[in-house]
Amino acid sequence: MNILMIVGEKRPIPWSKGGAIQTYVDEVSKYLKNEHQLTILSTAYPSIGEEETFDSIRYVRSNLTVNEIQQFIQIESFDLIHIFNQARLIVPIREVAPDSKLVLSIHSNFFKREHFTRFEANEILQQLDHIITNNENITKTISTLFKIDRTKLKTIYSGVKIEQFSHQNTQQNQHIRKNIRSEYDISDKKVVLLTGQFSPNKGVDIFLEAIKQLADKYPNMALIMVSSQAYNDYHDGEYISYLRELAEKIQIPVFHSG
Repeated sequence: MNILMIVGEKRPIPWSKGGAIQTYVDEVSKYLKNEHQLTILSTAYPSIGEEETFDSIRYVRSNLTVNEIQQFIQIESFDLIHIFNQARLIVPIREVAPDSKLVLSIHSNFFKREHFTRFEANEILQQLDHIITNNENITKTISTLFKIDRTKLKTIYSGVKIEQFSHQNTQQNQHIRKNIRSEYDISDKKVVLLTGQFSPNKGVDIFLEAIKQLADKYPNMALIMVSSQAYNDYHDGEYISYLRELAEKIQIPVFHSG
């Protein structure tokens, strides 16, 4: 098949500039390229070219306006078009690709009533052949709120490449573990580790409020937070400053490593 993937996020593909969906697409494409002709359309980015073919995958980058996407699709002929998160692209894409299979991957619960009217959502969903979510909660939300054939919905959880992680009981890892605990003076503590992107929609402030309550009950805890405000952004923004204020009120050791 001739497949087009559209990743309308802030970062390009391949994932050298970070991004969860970018990483996901980059890994999946390694398998798809062996059986299919694959094009990945993502956002333009400074210092990265507009088009290249690498390892049998064609990468195209643009400003991803609706007109640009429509014009690109009209020139080509794709059997399947897979769109990531950008639900509003579905109807305009269907207009120029009436015979293509359309798949929408949803990695966040943005199919909410505050984002789409019921009419808009139903119009989008009716144009789709399949919808893929990364957790069952999103699948249930969509099937509950909107009129859609449940067989179109499929939950596929994101995987973990466990071979990239070694077991903590190896001699090397025990040494690293001991040094880190000694560095932070938490050798005798129960450590909670939080990793991820620290942005308001991730609910890190809610997590810190919960940790504050746990700390009152379990004072022998320590919290290590590993992240930045955004990928490749290691400067304190307003939200990070707010999180630091919350962390200072917690009566256990709290460390933030960007």
